[in-house]
Amino acid sequence: MRQLLIANFQVSNVTAAVAIYQAPQAAYDLFDKATVLYEGHQIYFGRASQAKQYFVNMGFECPEGQTDADFLTSMTSPDERILRPGFHNRVPRTSDDFATVWKSSAEYQSLKQSMAEYDRLHPIGGDGLEEFQNSRASQQAKNQRLSSPYTLSYTQQIRLCLWRGFVRLRADPSLFWTQRKSYFQY
Repeated sequence: MRQLLIANFQVSNVTAAVAIYQAPQAAYDLFDKATVLYEGHQIYFGRASQAKQYFVNMGFECPEGQTDADFLTSMTSPDERILRPGFHNRVPRTSDDFATVWKSSAEYQSLKQSMAEYDRLHPIGGDGLEEFQNSRASQQAKNQRLSSPYTLSYTQQIRLCLWRGFVRLRADPSLFWTQRKSYFQY
């Protein structure tokens, strides 16, 4: 299953952004990158396989048997964090503290360098822009404005929603009576 998902993303040349909570280790291992947000602050972004070690090096302990995803989630909860011996006064405590440590870390500096390199290779308005615009135009509906963010025209969107409704109704006819009843209850 894992290989099928990865191959599908690679062949399609797409990126999946997913928010997961209490993910099994096998699901977490599917991802190349991970980001950890804490009260609106980014406290880690990088290789998923290196995220756990980043926080362990900071002074936190990952209990035996805890998945990487649960360990990363525990970093955002003071009650769940476990400190390693000797680190009690050296670890960040608040989201601001974590963000400050992240922004001064070697991992963050490396990330900034790789982002600058990407921007250098793929500048906004550069060679790839025209290719993207042509690709986007070829995927849009014939009567759709080129400036529209939608691929389908308004009429096609309505037709698709109606079709979806009929398919749902055919799959479960009780939906009709349940939804109809809810419209008339006040």
